[in-house]
Amino acid sequence: MSYPVSYRRDLRAVLPSSLLSVVGLLALSLLFQPTSAFAASKELRVEVQTHPWETPLSGCRAVVDPRSGALFVYGGARNSVRDGKAAFDFDRSVRRNRVSKTLGEWAPLPTEGDAPTPRSYGSLVLHKKGRSAFLFGGFDPAFKGDVWELSLGKKGGWKQLHAGGEGAPSARDAHVACDDGTGRGFLVFGGLGTGGITNDLWHWSYKSKSWSQITTKEGPAPRFTSALCKSDKHTAIVIGGFNGQAKPLGEVWQLDTRKHAWKRLADLPEAVSAPAAVWHPKLERVIVLGGSTAAGAASKAVWSYDPKGDAWTKIGELAEAVAHSTAVYSKKSDSVILIGGTTSHFAAAHPKQLIQEVRIVHEKSSATR
Repeated sequence: MSYPVSYRRDLRAVLPSSLLSVVGLLALSLLFQPTSAFAASKELRVEVQTHPWETPLSGCRAVVDPRSGALFVYGGARNSVRDGKAAFDFDRSVRRNRVSKTLGEWAPLPTEGDAPTPRSYGSLVLHKKGRSAFLFGGFDPAFKGDVWELSLGKKGGWKQLHAGGEGAPSARDAHVACDDGTGRGFLVFGGLGTGGITNDLWHWSYKSKSWSQITTKEGPAPRFTSALCKSDKHTAIVIGGFNGQAKPLGEVWQLDTRKHAWKRLADLPEAVSAPAAVWHPKLERVIVLGGSTAAGAASKAVWSYDPKGDAWTKIGELAEAVAHSTAVYSKKSDSVILIGGTTSHFAAAHPKQLIQEVRIVHEKSSATR
């Protein structure tokens, strides 16, 4: 069976990470503590609740409206058979869920009038005021380079802002994107498209509705199917991905969204392509879920990254292994909501008809002498 080139996500190797030990003064400070006064350490435990998902999709995208807490999911792809041959169907719908303590009922968001073509693997970035989200790129089954704005109000609706082409990023999918932290626009990094596998960095201006390319001195090599999350207003973290060679990447990079400076962080212990990642504000941790491993299979692993210690910890497993999914953190349910994905390293093959709601619980344990 053959697949379009943008869905050949062959992933191979595992890269170990090193851990730094702190000794000396810390050991002395513990030595002179009262015998019953060792500091309590907080361990994290994963609890997973599964929900049926009406349409099995991979490569969909999601945002949470900070005003209402509502969850919006757009697009995606699924495999099908036409004329006895394997094919892909692409989705254009926008679904809304009014999350409370857990997921509620799904309802379509009205999107009458002009709308982007059905697609997967674009990027969807929430405007800082939460009234709209911005779609860039994707695959339909051609690489896309257009920009659309989606209203998150009751009436919904799309508006095309840029058709792509000259003075814009090459048409692409499987890139990552985030707001720039200033409220003036959003950033796009990497991806696979008409320009090959890229590591270019672009800025979209809300005011001028135009693109500008940003030159950086150092940074990640070209890659696609990475994950990205914001750890604070001006810091984005890019995790894993695939560089077109025979192996997935365990690299983790930090981008200062004001200075546009890159910094290499501790590698993810299990190299993966197409993981999902979110920032958990209560825990102050990056949470990475699933992905496609060196063996070409989806992973169940849930990892936690502590920016203060530059250290990774495996904190549990998903109910089902998955890659090519999308994830958001919901303040209302205090959970990470993982939507769709596949069990294969092929992005649209065997998509999951499943949502996994992941709660991360503190377990306090005290050391004794």
